[in-house]
Amino acid sequence: MDPYASENEQIELIKDWWKRNGMPILGGLCIGLGAIYGWRAWQSQVSTGADEVSTAYEELLTHVAEHRSESAKRAARRLVENHQDSQYAAFAALMLARLAVEAGDVAKAMDHLQWVLDHAGTTPLAKIARLRFARLYLEERKGAQAASVLEGQGGAADSVLHKETEGDVLLAQGKIEAARKAYQEALEAARAAGSDPSFVQMKLDEIGEAEGSRP
Repeated sequence: MDPYASENEQIELIKDWWKRNGMPILGGLCIGLGAIYGWRAWQSQVSTGADEVSTAYEELLTHVAEHRSESAKRAARRLVENHQDSQYAAFAALMLARLAVEAGDVAKAMDHLQWVLDHAGTTPLAKIARLRFARLYLEERKGAQAASVLEGQGGAADSVLHKETEGDVLLAQGKIEAARKAYQEALEAARAAGSDPSFVQMKLDEIGEAEGSRP
């Protein structure tokens, strides 16, 4: 399982939050590698007072896009240390978590995700951190902890990614019918949002196949 799957929906959570709250901090910016181009277009509108932090964030994105992991880590750590009250720092911490996962250091990834939870309030960034926490716990075969993390999700509990992750957690706990219900809700949410439902449908199909193979 990829704890960083379905990033498109995570991006949409962020876009929606900024639109509703009137905070064009990173309007249209996604946290994946494709973010660089939108970020550069947006950056021309940034006020002079934000130049330092915006430049630091662009530096981080550039390092990530060019696969310079160590440089990316240093840039992200500087953002977290020097601008910890900004949303940029939370984005940087999410990136540090991702880099830690890629390096096989799950414990360090969880530390970075916890930092986001401690500093990002109720923003979509905190919700993304919770979902990634849950997926990492699943990777570690800690279903109870994964379920506990999801319980604090709040307003995003009806999102496609939340319902899909909930289904994964329930399935790992052997709660087949509950998992089926969560996947079905994720499927309906994906269709309502115009998202690709094929991956969730595959999980539903696999539950049916597994049950059909029982003696």
